[in-house]
Amino acid sequence: ILKTGGLNPLVQLLESTTNKYVRKAGTWTLSNLCRGTPLPQFELVKNAIGPLARVLKEEEDIEMLTDSAWAMSCLSGMLVDAFYGFSKHNQPLAYGDESIIEQVVNTDIVPALVRHLNSQILSILIPCLRILGNIATGTEKQKNVKYIDIISIILYDF
Repeated sequence: ILKTGGLNPLVQLLESTTNKYVRKAGTWTLSNLCRGTPLPQFELVKNAIGPLARVLKEEEDIEMLTDSAWAMSCLSGMLVDAFYGFSKHNQPLAYGDESIIEQVVNTDIVPALVRHLNSQILSILIPCLRILGNIATGTEKQKNVKYIDIISIILYDF
């Protein structure tokens, strides 16, 4: 499905529909296309980041939030899980760049993730924590901006 470009029509459908049943089924389908073992190639699923982030920012349906959070956790962790290793001198060695994390951060998802940290539903809380952890592996510039945003959001909520 992914190699034939099947993800893009689904993304377009999710971006254009207001039907909650289509959005729910589409979110479930999209999330299943973005996870699994082995993880799909990032280039084949990168267009899913926007719709998944939108669900995390706008929806209240537990199943949609759960599906989106786990899929976004997989997407945001692709650099960390799939491309991270150590050199023969035990020095960190990153294969690729932080563009994956940058694309996730550019959706302005951090406030929604912080909001979901208050969730009593572990199937939402755990992947949101993973996404924030994956974001924290970004560049120093990304981390500084992200931590300032996260701290200000948490303090504002108190």
